[in-house]
Amino acid sequence: MKNVYLFQITPADESMPRDDAPKWAFLPYTVAMLWEYANKFDEIKNNYQLSDYIFFRDSVDKIVDRVIDPDVIGISCYVWNTEIQLKIVKKVKERYPNCLIIAGGPHIPENRPKWFTQRKYIDLGVYSAGEEIFKNILIERLNGGNYENIKGVIVNNGSVTKTESAPRIQDLNTIPSPYLNGSFDQIVESYPTTEFHAIYETNRGCPFACTFCDWGGLIHQKMKKFDLQRTKDEIEWMSKNKIFALWIADSNFGIFKDRDMEISDFIMDQYENSGYPEFYAVCGFSKTPAEKNSVREIQTRMRETLGYEKMPSPRVAIQTFNEVSLNNIKRQNLNIANIEAVHDNFQQSDIAHEVELLLPLPGMTYDNWADDLAFLVEKNADKKNYVHFMIYPVMILPNSEMGSDEYLNKHAINVTTMAFNSDVDNIEYADIVTSLKGMSEEDCKDCWMLYWIVSVFWISQYLKDLFDDLNKKYNISYKEIIIGLHQHVKHGNGVLTDRYNAQANDFKSSYYFFDIKQRSKADIKFIEDPARENDGIETDIGLFISTLIDDYDYILDHTDILRGRRRYKKLNPKKKKKILKNIGPAGRVVSFTEEGVEIKKGHGMGTGGKQDKLFPAMTSVKVAS
Repeated sequence: MKNVYLFQITPADESMPRDDAPKWAFLPYTVAMLWEYANKFDEIKNNYQLSDYIFFRDSVDKIVDRVIDPDVIGISCYVWNTEIQLKIVKKVKERYPNCLIIAGGPHIPENRPKWFTQRKYIDLGVYSAGEEIFKNILIERLNGGNYENIKGVIVNNGSVTKTESAPRIQDLNTIPSPYLNGSFDQIVESYPTTEFHAIYETNRGCPFACTFCDWGGLIHQKMKKFDLQRTKDEIEWMSKNKIFALWIADSNFGIFKDRDMEISDFIMDQYENSGYPEFYAVCGFSKTPAEKNSVREIQTRMRETLGYEKMPSPRVAIQTFNEVSLNNIKRQNLNIANIEAVHDNFQQSDIAHEVELLLPLPGMTYDNWADDLAFLVEKNADKKNYVHFMIYPVMILPNSEMGSDEYLNKHAINVTTMAFNSDVDNIEYADIVTSLKGMSEEDCKDCWMLYWIVSVFWISQYLKDLFDDLNKKYNISYKEIIIGLHQHVKHGNGVLTDRYNAQANDFKSSYYFFDIKQRSKADIKFIEDPARENDGIETDIGLFISTLIDDYDYILDHTDILRGRRRYKKLNPKKKKKILKNIGPAGRVVSFTEEGVEIKKGHGMGTGGKQDKLFPAMTSVKVAS
């Protein structure tokens, strides 16, 4: 029997120890689908045996040592595991030169022959869905290895040959389920302390053709469904086997309105019966108009059953509100009115949600990027459900339309290859857009730092009241406010400018630079640090306000509030409790003296104008510091 090894290495995570019982891991769903389909055929069943699924992340040498006398190795490559898997199979090829190395997955480039000539240890590349192709490769290896006769492969044997595309599998149910066929039973039993994550499809295909995505752009095609009962049986297996997290890998979950709602209901029913899965996430919600999908209903059911802590917030994949950019990325079918309607749908409910934007997109400028941010700030003024911004850098995926030479040249797109993951021993890389037509590298940096401004000063709520006051009391647009604050901090000479420069100087350092939301947490903590006094931050904010208005009483009052917030943090818990008791649960500290904290009646205590009724005898409360 010939030995087959299949690789789908779990993404890196600093919390995952390198031993035989990692804290968490993804079950190798993709490669298990390949094996389960191929193993249906007698010619394969009688000649090959699966030696191992390799999916725990470990050192390259340790993993290589696990591979014994391989005949065929298949690797499924994504942005989070490509480099480590290439290192592994290169070393395996050196030990076993007659082994057939097959590379598939979305991160293997379909139309870049040079990529293969630089990696002579890769024998075959697979593009499109791999189940039928993998089966054909195994059979052809038994019959002489003339792989040019197989559709859907890239042959790398001194020259690089791409064969014609393979047809889709029309009936997805001909692919046996690795969950129901026992592929993962022993794995789960062998590692009882590991939190397993299950990747899971209810359908395949995508009706959209977004240029930045290889999901729709590559397979733009009619969606095909797995049988509903099979889908439920797989979910039941996950529940019984105490799978910690379920990740639905559909491109547009909720698009089949009634069916997808039924699936979500079933998942929640299983959780209520067994407590598993504990975490439920959807990789891609439907992008159709809100009335044509069940996204809101699904999210409501999730929230009611799991609570917010065991589910990610629903994400509205807006990407941009700019019509030129929407047209350039082929999302004109998702018009702005529809996008806004989805956003408003969540805002009108009690479901907190996230808004996803991409930066930078073709056709985008600093000015219209400011429009995007200002629009969302304005949309969320005085809203009960505070929206979270998720800003992602544009990553060039090798098989997307955006990744083609024609598209890159048309939009003058420049990329920088950056570190993607946190595994210091096995770094993965991503190609990130850092300039394009109409946006220089400096402009791109400014756009990211404008988001830093919004994140540090508005999303944190540090200056949210100020933003709202300037808009409502003084009729200053949110766009003017955020751009003005950006320019003030960028060109200043105080502590805020120092923090700004520390972040801006890291531009292009790694993919993780762009996690501004995470970075801003450290900055806002620094700004409000009670151990620091008299470093001029509040005065600097006052100077910024003075560039917009000349109401100096307001400026002084607001800077006092900011100073007081910092002093408030210095108080012991008992004094904080006393203050909060007097101003009510929705209140805030509003006025401060050198002697301590003073809360004055009627000054923004969050009581909705009912201060006299709530605190009829109170003129002020003082707590000595």
